[in-house]
Amino acid sequence: MATIDSKDIIKTLLENNGVYPGDPQVSTIWSYVNQFGMQTHAVFMTPINDMEVSPHVRNPVLLWRKSQGLTSAGAEYLKSLRGEEKRVKVTKTCMVCRKPSEIVVSENRYNLWRHGGVRVQDAFPDLTQAQREILITGTHDSCWKALFQEE
Repeated sequence: MATIDSKDIIKTLLENNGVYPGDPQVSTIWSYVNQFGMQTHAVFMTPINDMEVSPHVRNPVLLWRKSQGLTSAGAEYLKSLRGEEKRVKVTKTCMVCRKPSEIVVSENRYNLWRHGGVRVQDAFPDLTQAQREILITGTHDSCWKALFQEE
């Protein structure tokens, strides 16, 4: 198994039927969240059916398998790597000031968070903590700070 953090390498593998230039074809390509909460990838040269969940491997998703090609999750992931993923505007009302907030995020990652059991920080590692709070509760950063300011 090889752990690959480079999304460019994974994109190349997914686009080229599991082959990186100069290397043999791989058997499976997986995406998962590591122990640090970062999305990473595992590439296997020998066939495996499942990736075991552990403290070091959370939410494993099969992206590509030699015997079947790109999975539906892999196709969506490849779209996101190409910048082609569908985006959704989420509107929430702040619990404190009652004003609306809007944030635009990947529809696929939003659905993983809302319906797939993925933690918000794992689904949206590129968002700031304040942006993720808007997704969760709608609370603006300034309102949050006002709520919990020290007296």
